[in-house]
Amino acid sequence: MIKAVIRTVSGVRGNPWRLVAGGLCLVYLVPVVRVIIGRDGGTPPELIVGPFLLGYTVLAAVLAGCAATRSGLDRRTRAAWGLTAVSFAMLGAATVGFQVSGTRFPSVGDAVRLAFVPVMLAGLLLFPLRARTARQGRKLLMDVATVLAGGFVVMWQFTLGPALAARGVPAHVTLVAVAYPVGDLALAFGAAVVLLRGASATLRRPLTMLATAMGLFIVGDAYLGYSRSAHAVQHYQYWQFICWLTAYLLMALAAVEQCHTAGRHRVVATGQGRSPSVAAMPYAAVGVSYLIMILVAVRQPLYPWGGLVLGSMMITGLVVLRQVVALRENHALATSDSMTGLANRARLRDELGLALARSQRSGHPVAVLLIDMNGFKQINDTLGHEAGDELLSAYAALLRRCVLGSDTVSRLGGDEFAIALGGPGTEEKAHAVAERILSEMRNPVLVAGVPMQPQASIGIAISLPGTDTVNGLLHRADLAMYEAKRSGASTWRQYDGETVQAA
Repeated sequence: MIKAVIRTVSGVRGNPWRLVAGGLCLVYLVPVVRVIIGRDGGTPPELIVGPFLLGYTVLAAVLAGCAATRSGLDRRTRAAWGLTAVSFAMLGAATVGFQVSGTRFPSVGDAVRLAFVPVMLAGLLLFPLRARTARQGRKLLMDVATVLAGGFVVMWQFTLGPALAARGVPAHVTLVAVAYPVGDLALAFGAAVVLLRGASATLRRPLTMLATAMGLFIVGDAYLGYSRSAHAVQHYQYWQFICWLTAYLLMALAAVEQCHTAGRHRVVATGQGRSPSVAAMPYAAVGVSYLIMILVAVRQPLYPWGGLVLGSMMITGLVVLRQVVALRENHALATSDSMTGLANRARLRDELGLALARSQRSGHPVAVLLIDMNGFKQINDTLGHEAGDELLSAYAALLRRCVLGSDTVSRLGGDEFAIALGGPGTEEKAHAVAERILSEMRNPVLVAGVPMQPQASIGIAISLPGTDTVNGLLHRADLAMYEAKRSGASTWRQYDGETVQAA
């Protein structure tokens, strides 16, 4: 999340949207510093941060409205930003209501704030997300349910439970106090769906910011809901305003980022998997739930709660650990070649897709080497398929020795291999790897007890600036490889524009 904000505000020079993002972040520091100073002076935090909250909601609504009118976005994305702009405007109206009503609870501001939830949720769910198979849909449902269950535990302990257990509180106060955690769970549902399901490259960063903002809303509301249900007044803390202010900043930055990337927007039906941090969300929800259970249990007698909680944690931890091991094994089977242990074609395409997405942001090129063994069919015909398999495994080990740990070596099928270079894929780096492979191939390998010198043709392609694709990159490497094969010797060729460059 921090990386997303840094990327949004970086490159300000010559870019009006990045200039807006940088200005928003600078203004954000003003109330934060004043809150820290005012804490010692006894100044109420609502008097310090309130005007900035209103200003950020107005700016976020205007910027989201701007995103809703960007011609580079598809109709569904524009409609989603339109709903988001309306929800931001409702937050601004709620802020005004809170300022007018003071500490009275419930108030008109509470009504508008609660009405914000369904509008914001509809906007989040309207964004075009990645298509899922039926199996992936069931897994997504279970992951979201796990996150919601963890959120329910938090809400029950700090907000929902105290609100229902409070005595002497009017029914309408309890009803509104309960509505807040229910609304927060709805926002948690929307944020979990957005993060766990994923979106296209141009939507990923804005939606991550929006989902993080919803999480900060939940954190800020948790204690406030407790104070409302217990005391029938709004009791603010300084850290709550920091949470809300940060959430408003992220909402505005999300709209800025979408306006900035609108020209490169594409709706992608399928794509790479989730990042490790997002995939860990269900496990984090389980951990938070047990942490709260421990905090409650330590206030109880050791028997029976101590042993029950400890035993439950051990059982759940072992089950989760077993699942993680099984998932890693399944992932390895799905993305690796069973014979050589190299990455398979699907994993190579995923790695190249991620590298090209990074290339569009950083401007660094991506390099791929396509390698086809020469004379492999004759070895299969004369020495048998077992000898051919042995040669493929030996050649895979040879390729591993010629690359760095950040490079991806894959077997595409048969006697065809590919290497996606990690980091900046410069021509010099690709040429050096090709030369190392050719040098290593001069050393014979034992196949069925017979020393044999592997032969191969190598094609190199470097990504084009701007809008290169995985298919285009592999196709150019394939053309270069066949040009190398026509030479009749182990060598490499590079596709350079419309021609093939010789080694």
